[in-house]
Amino acid sequence: MATDRTIAGPISRASAPPRIGLGMLVFGGVVGLVLFFLILPTLIVFPMSLGTSAYIEFPPHGLTLRWYLDYLRDPEWMAATFFSLRIALATTACATIVGTLAAIALVRGRAGARSRP
Repeated sequence: MATDRTIAGPISRASAPPRIGLGMLVFGGVVGLVLFFLILPTLIVFPMSLGTSAYIEFPPHGLTLRWYLDYLRDPEWMAATFFSLRIALATTACATIVGTLAAIALVRGRAGARSRP
């Protein structure tokens, strides 16, 4: 005899909240530490770039945008920056085209490594 399940009935495993195991906590902790150590240099270097001193010092004494203005006013730095941006755009375009063609070939092509049904 079939029984009807009501809304007030027992909670099935599928609707129970997921449990976070020890492995997931350790993994999350390791990922958090890696991200922290990747961001830490930026958190130190950026305030140093705003300092008034002619040499690098931490913590900076005073705040100024002088170094950024000098960078933006120097034609050699601007030429080098635009050259780097052109190379980055060309590399991005080439990588996108090659990656898209490779993905299409893997999905629609008759690659030797592809499993046959």
